[in-house]
Amino acid sequence: MGKFSAPAASSVKMGNFSSTPSTVARNRVLESCWRKPESSPLPPTATPLCPTSISSSPHSNPFLITRPKPAENCPWDAFGAARLSGLQAPKRAGATQPLECVVGRVVLLPGQQLIPTTSVVHRQAQGKPWEHPQVITKTWVDGNGVRLVKLRTCTSFGGEGITRKKEHQRHYFVEAEESQLTRESDTFTKQTYVNCSPGAEFTAEFEHLALWPGSAKNAIQFSPAAVVGFNKCEDERRDSCN
Repeated sequence: MGKFSAPAASSVKMGNFSSTPSTVARNRVLESCWRKPESSPLPPTATPLCPTSISSSPHSNPFLITRPKPAENCPWDAFGAARLSGLQAPKRAGATQPLECVVGRVVLLPGQQLIPTTSVVHRQAQGKPWEHPQVITKTWVDGNGVRLVKLRTCTSFGGEGITRKKEHQRHYFVEAEESQLTRESDTFTKQTYVNCSPGAEFTAEFEHLALWPGSAKNAIQFSPAAVVGFNKCEDERRDSCN
């Protein structure tokens, strides 16, 4: 066989083209520039925060703040918001239903020390009507634009009932029966009597009264016929404005 000589390493001819080491390197650089870059991995999705839980993972984000878990029997979370358990937040003090000046409505006469000394009630009220439920029997506005009401005291006699009164006085106290209330009215939680004794009705400024707290759902409202009956029970009714 004849002798063949290998081509020089510095030059390899392919058709009309020649490839040198510098050309190969340049082609590899161009190929790397046009190659599609590999997609970088997406950052892990943050876990949604639960308002009443706290993450205990050692790899959790230290900048994410979660609310501490409250006690099971607590209707609030640690930030004062109502828990998402379907329970309604209790009403704040003073956020009760509005008080209406209506004949037959049961209201609260506050403690004597809570009413200004200039109030007419200090001259009109007899006995101990303070901090007792009162039924409005009449309403009007005087010449100075002040709304006044006449009241009759409701009492349960300390929970002991009518037997606490002397027998000859019992007929002046009318038992507050459910039939005397309107259909939408709430009821008393204790057996209650309306004081219809002579001179027991007295005057007070409506602005000093409050909603009777014993009514859980709605206000306690006597029917018009019941109010008329209370007034008829008084033998000698006198005008409490004098």
